[in-house]
Amino acid sequence: MVWGAMANPPRPSTLMRPRAFDLLEEFLGRLGLNDYTRLLLLAAVVGGLTGLGVIAFREVFSWITAQLLSGADGHHVMDALRDAPVWKVVVIPAAGGLLVGLVHRMGLRGSDFHGVAAVINAVAFVEGRIPVLFTAIRFVTNSISIAFGASVGPEGPVIELGSGLGSAIGQWLHLSPERIRTLVGCGAAAGLAAAFNAPIAGAIFALEVVLKDFAVVTFSPIIVSAVLATAISRSFLGTSPAFEVPTYPLGSPLELGLYLVRGLVAGGLGWAFTRSLHWSEQRVARIPGPRVFHTAMVGALLGVAILGLPELYGVGYEPVTELLQGELAWKAMLVLMVAKFVATNLSLSGGFAGGIFAPLLVTGGAMGGAFGSLASHLFPQATSSPASYSLVGMAALMAAVTHAPITSILILFEMTGGYAVILPLMIACISAVAVAQSLSEDSTFTLGFRARGLEVNYGRESAILRNYFVEDLMHPEVASVRVDTRFGEILDSFLDQHENQYYVLDSEDRLVGVIDIHSMKGVLAEQGLRWVVMAADLMQPVRYVLARRENLEEAIALLTSSEEESLPVVDSHQEKKLVGTISRGDILELYNREILHREVLGIKLVHEDTRATDFVDLPAEYTVTVLPIGPKLAGQSLAELDLRGRYGVNVLAVKRPGRKVSGRNELPAPREPLRARDRLVVVGQRESVDRLREETGG
Repeated sequence: MVWGAMANPPRPSTLMRPRAFDLLEEFLGRLGLNDYTRLLLLAAVVGGLTGLGVIAFREVFSWITAQLLSGADGHHVMDALRDAPVWKVVVIPAAGGLLVGLVHRMGLRGSDFHGVAAVINAVAFVEGRIPVLFTAIRFVTNSISIAFGASVGPEGPVIELGSGLGSAIGQWLHLSPERIRTLVGCGAAAGLAAAFNAPIAGAIFALEVVLKDFAVVTFSPIIVSAVLATAISRSFLGTSPAFEVPTYPLGSPLELGLYLVRGLVAGGLGWAFTRSLHWSEQRVARIPGPRVFHTAMVGALLGVAILGLPELYGVGYEPVTELLQGELAWKAMLVLMVAKFVATNLSLSGGFAGGIFAPLLVTGGAMGGAFGSLASHLFPQATSSPASYSLVGMAALMAAVTHAPITSILILFEMTGGYAVILPLMIACISAVAVAQSLSEDSTFTLGFRARGLEVNYGRESAILRNYFVEDLMHPEVASVRVDTRFGEILDSFLDQHENQYYVLDSEDRLVGVIDIHSMKGVLAEQGLRWVVMAADLMQPVRYVLARRENLEEAIALLTSSEEESLPVVDSHQEKKLVGTISRGDILELYNREILHREVLGIKLVHEDTRATDFVDLPAEYTVTVLPIGPKLAGQSLAELDLRGRYGVNVLAVKRPGRKVSGRNELPAPREPLRARDRLVVVGQRESVDRLREETGG
């Protein structure tokens, strides 16, 4: 099965889970916590596990590196490379490419997205569900790629790892898609925070790039997860910033103008990086032959390049330190910038797994340092050290490539602890993003979606609307006539039924046109046409049609562009069999219920015969709410559940799907089995209702 943008991984209810999660679910139910507090606890679990996962990932690729190169670890390899035999330097990346290709061939064949793009794909298109096997295999291939010398970074892999853990926990606990997405964001924040020792940047990255949602209900769990992951990481790796840098004071206020120019240049380079990576992936994919050999050949080419420039091996933190300390000449920085740019493109397009953050630090730092050297030569009295331009260049290029300026500013600030450069960082990052977005609206994470015709500019509201399909809200009763229906019959129907329009169907119930009341006016004055003219003569083409499996985000977009109040729904755009209609009001009612979370605060009694309305005020400790049935209750009757005896909760009504989004209300039948799409209107003390919701997953 292909796990891509339109794939459909197993539903949470069918995903096997460890016994520990049965115990965890039982424990959370006994605590009697409300939904939000429970989410915070799960965010802490995701953060803790991700923090441990980041440590494990670091230890794994460091251990493999040490086995391959004597005296090396995952972050310090240059001395070992200089002492290694020439054949070994070439063979190691080639062997790594072969291993990565074989693992991908066995477990990830057909996967459309990797890295951060895979996380965005899960959030945007598959309800936050990331297959556990995908997470496990990517852990292996990411470790091999970095240890064997691919020019990639560890940050993307730990974002994948954390997101996969969050998704798995959400699926194993049968959480709603919205909650699973939040836990995916928690994992992404925790992974980046633990890897860079940067909790604020990790949290903002998840909100700015992955979820695109800064709502409080999302922000708090992500902060909890990022903080806990960072605390665990610091307990193993220490509390020092990822890189030690000297203080870089501004040489002159006029120097801010140079940083602005520096940002503009970084914006152009960031656009070039994104486009070249996408171009390289397309070209490599067209090369005939097994993909596994492509990756091995790319590894051999990297090995040859590493012979001349050891800084290209692996994550590249050693050259980052050299750049921040100002130890490289401008010519060396230009060579390093070009070489790292090409090596990273070659590694990722060739099939290696890994992230782009660390390579961007090297490339951006080298370009910034070269720019700073030129500025120092031209304006010696007004500029600071070229190393300060290296630091700012790292953030600016990252911002240009990811289109995430806030994350880029914070990540460099937290990694280095250098507050003195915060103003240059802000100016350079914002100007870099402005240039990059003017050249292309897509970042390196979203360009692949655009090439597949997919839109990922979503938010929390969009994510919720994507969970519902047109068929969930459509009205199956449709005013329609056959294509051969006489004018007289249609006229009688308009007069008797008070409809504004009739859809015209052929003999196989396919939609072929529409007749509205205004199109009848020109025929009314003609005599003798009542039984001559047919629907086929009166109908107009239907310009806008929705398919039943299109989501509500697509539906609301089409309703808005068409300026229609309602649209016909067909079984599919190919068959065009009419199955219902859907209106703006249907979607707005769902928006009101699901997104604005408007709850009933009392009981409203409406008497249809007199149109009078009574209100029954409830005591402060009581509440009325609507609970979905969920998988645990479906198929059981109210008598079997005994909600009043077990929870002290009374069922007022059963809401079932009907013409209105809110459904039709039915009196509770004690012996009738509940259906999966039913909802219960219940009243009881708040604590009792919350306990019922927690224990039943409602």
